[in-house]
Amino acid sequence: MNDILSFLRKKEIELKVDNKDLLVKFPGKKLDNDVLEVIKANKELLLAYLTELNRQSIIDSIPRR
Repeated sequence: MNDILSFLRKKEIELKVDNKDLLVKFPGKKLDNDVLEVIKANKELLLAYLTELNRQSIIDSIPRR
């Protein structure tokens, strides 16, 4: 996962989960084919990872007594 995220960061790609959709933000008008292939090949893994990261963020923001 770290290799994939590192690759995407170098290409200035931002990923976000909206419901069960993976949203991709990138500079320019067209996404490079190599980037698109990496995202497609790892879409489910990226969705699961980002969903878990968001879930942890929400849990961590809940005040503890």
